Amino acid sequence: IKVPEQGGNLLVWDKELSHQEFHDLSNGNFYIPIENLPAPDIQIKPLEGMLIILNARKLHAVQQSFNADR
Repeated sequence: IKVPEQGGNLLVWDKELSHQEFHDLSNGNFYIPIENLPAPDIQIKPLEGMLIILNARKLHAVQQSFNADR
């Protein structure tokens, strides 16, 4: 993968949500707005060639990314 200059951090919360909790936070959408969540427990800035393994049942997201030249 190509690593962005800014953003692109992997955000992970040490929490698994029940279907009802997810539904309540997502307002019936397929995602939860990041504004509705507390600060993540872990933030990882991926580097080129890095392998990240995580429990995908834990709440996770990727920050918006962009390059300065665009």
